[in-house]
Amino acid sequence: MVRLYKAKQGTLHYWEAWEDSGAVIVHWGKIGEKGKSEEIRGFKTEEFQQIIKKKVAKKVGEGFEEIDEEEMSILVIEYKSDGIEENLDKYDRIEEAINDILGCNGLGYCDGNSVGAGTMEIACFVVDFEIARKILKKELKNTEFKNFQKIYKE
Repeated sequence: MVRLYKAKQGTLHYWEAWEDSGAVIVHWGKIGEKGKSEEIRGFKTEEFQQIIKKKVAKKVGEGFEEIDEEEMSILVIEYKSDGIEENLDKYDRIEEAINDILGCNGLGYCDGNSVGAGTMEIACFVVDFEIARKILKKELKNTEFKNFQKIYKE
């Protein structure tokens, strides 16, 4: 996956591309918004990386660039946990849901989770902590994962 960003008139825009199930998926918009996507099919598998490279070069030429993890904020979502191994599937589903929310809004991605001392924490790299926190609170509110204890910046 390639993620690129560009500030336009004070707003950060995202553009990303990846290969999925025999297609190149391109997704773009303003951070904090679902954006638009395009699915490109009809190419051989070995051509996908070349297609992505060409599209990335075009976007870089327009002023988009990658943001290093060192420049991103680390957002942590904490859940109460009993640490029982049967919950591993639930932990994976929580992380997948959070990753989907962040990705669909151009905000970032999860970097893993840890369980211990009665909590499970999911760490995420995000380009804007406040927008990511607001979106996650809103999007998780009506899911089985709404019972997080807190969202904080590490």
